[in-house]
Amino acid sequence: MAGLPSPSPPLDNAQRWPPADGRRVVFLLDASSGLERRLLEEWVARARPDGVTPAGYDTVPIPPSRRRRAGRLDSRLEATLATGDDPLLAPLRVAWLPPKKRDETRAARLTRLLSVGDPRDPGRLRQAQVLRRHPDRCRVVVAEPAPASELRERWRRAGGTDVGQTAGLPEFVARQAALALDRAERRLRGARYKVPRFVQEEIVARPAFRGAVTRLARSLGRDEASVTREARRYLREIAASHSPRLIHLAANLIRYMYTRGYAETLHYDREHLAALAALGQRHPLVFLPSHKSNLDSLVLKYALYENGMPPNHTAGGINMNFFPMGALLRRTGIFFIRRSFKDNEVYKLVL
Repeated sequence: MAGLPSPSPPLDNAQRWPPADGRRVVFLLDASSGLERRLLEEWVARARPDGVTPAGYDTVPIPPSRRRRAGRLDSRLEATLATGDDPLLAPLRVAWLPPKKRDETRAARLTRLLSVGDPRDPGRLRQAQVLRRHPDRCRVVVAEPAPASELRERWRRAGGTDVGQTAGLPEFVARQAALALDRAERRLRGARYKVPRFVQEEIVARPAFRGAVTRLARSLGRDEASVTREARRYLREIAASHSPRLIHLAANLIRYMYTRGYAETLHYDREHLAALAALGQRHPLVFLPSHKSNLDSLVLKYALYENGMPPNHTAGGINMNFFPMGALLRRTGIFFIRRSFKDNEVYKLVL
């Protein structure tokens, strides 16, 4: 990758060195490739204020959150959390933007999506190509930083152990960093790509869920570890896993289907939908389509997309979870439920 030009995004207020108030700054690098890591390290070097010495900051990689690629936690993260200086943790990520000529208020064309892949999540070779030809499409995202002590307290409230321990804390910090980066990245992309993250991990970590598993294992006369493993398996079976690329693709397909027999323009109260969008910032929303036709729920999904709102989840029968449709439908927000589970106590608990 040597010799490739580095992007030079303006160091605006959202991308400046975080105010540390005398704390050491530890940048958590969420990088999916060596090129992304190099870009983040170059940004740190370029953004560093003159008065900050090398001893005043550090960089630590965290497992890449894009596509949930496998990655081990760097031992330096646990060492950082075990120190007593309470550093400021600042997550960084590279965001890849689609071409400017594309009208992001409309669905992308199927042929372009299928031929070149998702421009928001390019592979290693595609990253190098985009950086070389269109460096303006490469942005460094700086998430809201937080002191290590604040994250430790959040972890304790979420069900972690004693604040003096660190087992499980690095994983929690890495997930919190990814979520903070998602929030920051939405300022670039818009809310339509807001998707749930780490759902299974969050549920399993809840004290209420762990307590319910303990009680159920006791009532069934089973080992708690085996009940937990079974519960995790059902969580994976049920949960949807939205994909930005499939959100785009599904919107294009829905629009294509309904315009075959109906007018292109959807008629609905946009003011009421905007009010729902504001309400959704504070509370979960449950939509109840009339289901007079199979298009009803699909048109709802497209209306949300058209107005830049996050995609909804849709319940589906487990019979729809077959290869390859199951994986595709799951990535558009459909979650699968078994038709019958009256004698399966673990499944009832998870559901």
